[in-house]
Amino acid sequence: MSDRGTVFLRLGYTETTLLFHYWCTKYSGIDFNVLNETKPSLITWTNDTRHILINWLYSTSGFYDKTMSGSYFDFKSSECLTSTVYQQYMESVLNMLTKDTEVILQFHNNHEDWEIYKTAFLDYLSERVRSYSKFNMPLDIIFSKLAGKRVLIVNPMSSLMKQQYESGNVKKINPTFPDLLSIDSLENPYTFFNTGPHQSIFETAESICSEIDKRVFDIAIVSCGAYSSLISNHIHNIHGKDVICIGGNLQTIFGIITSRHSANAQNEHNEYWISVPEHLKPVNYMKIENGCYW
Repeated sequence: MSDRGTVFLRLGYTETTLLFHYWCTKYSGIDFNVLNETKPSLITWTNDTRHILINWLYSTSGFYDKTMSGSYFDFKSSECLTSTVYQQYMESVLNMLTKDTEVILQFHNNHEDWEIYKTAFLDYLSERVRSYSKFNMPLDIIFSKLAGKRVLIVNPMSSLMKQQYESGNVKKINPTFPDLLSIDSLENPYTFFNTGPHQSIFETAESICSEIDKRVFDIAIVSCGAYSSLISNHIHNIHGKDVICIGGNLQTIFGIITSRHSANAQNEHNEYWISVPEHLKPVNYMKIENGCYW
């Protein structure tokens, strides 16, 4: 076991699939000129898929680069794919997949002709990472890692999660939730629709990490879209701490109601659950997967 801590990294469908295509382009040895001649329909399908995923990445994941034109599913994928910020981002994600990383990858449906390359990609990862899975970390494992620790949560709604823990509501909702030594929250800004306080996701991530450096913690929970890998890498490399990346179900763990839940789940809510206040919702949040995260 590394004494630098472990990164439990969950990449979403968009990030996973784009990372796979990035690896294929740069490191697989595939001659795309030959492939274009032998299987032109595959290349057309790939270009169409990447165009869709790039637009998801730039529109609703928090990834942004103001040198690229576009704001909401109107990006020129050919320009984005070759941009400095995008290339740097994908290289950063790929480089953090090491023996200190347990990675969860979730692929969009691939063309059957890509399956052989997907297998090669997973073989490549298996030699680099501690473990690979396509399933989220079980809740009891997450709880065991948090027990008795000083926990830092990095998420735009982390103040609500701290509130839910300190009020005792989390324990009333789920009695198996562990006792923490302390809980701290850091709310990263929303940067949807290719907007943000800086010029790109990297500058904003640097600002967030500078704030993290002021905090005292034993383990971090990170759930902030495209920022998650960058922030997790910083926590691991600079602080040597364990990091758990969790997707949109983090709110559920802390008893925060979002529209993502089914009608049946909504029926299970009781007086200990809370809703997201308007000031913690981003502008035009209903344009982001119909507002399911809020």
